[in-house]
Amino acid sequence: MPSKLAISYHRVTKSFGSLRAVDDVSLDIAEGEFLAVVGGSGSGKTTLLRLANRLIEADSGTITVEGENVRDVDPVALRRRIGYVFQAGGLFPHLSVADNIGITPTLLGAPAADIATRVDELLELVQLDRDAHRDRLPEALSGGQ
Repeated sequence: MPSKLAISYHRVTKSFGSLRAVDDVSLDIAEGEFLAVVGGSGSGKTTLLRLANRLIEADSGTITVEGENVRDVDPVALRRRIGYVFQAGGLFPHLSVADNIGITPTLLGAPAADIATRVDELLELVQLDRDAHRDRLPEALSGGQ
């Protein structure tokens, strides 16, 4: 059975003035698939990601998330469905690692037990020992963590 598409880019282009940051990109990312987008500074990696959650709008092409054209979805609702980690300044310094991970479901009113279970799953996914990292503040983490 074919995998369900999580995110799909079809012939997507984005320019900033005369700079074409994303040029006719087509890419399908299946549900559960891990994908690394690599390239030098200024090669369009962040632009590609920001297009998926409509932090910026594509000049042309189609982007779908779970089969829905992102242009047809309220940007705020879309962003609540997509996890996005900023390159810098993305953690609340006064919250623990667990509280940072669980901030969105907490704000959306998810039950505490469900949040705790999901936090533990995500810590395991990124290979951080939950007992050693769950209650740390961001300042106690290394750059890679």
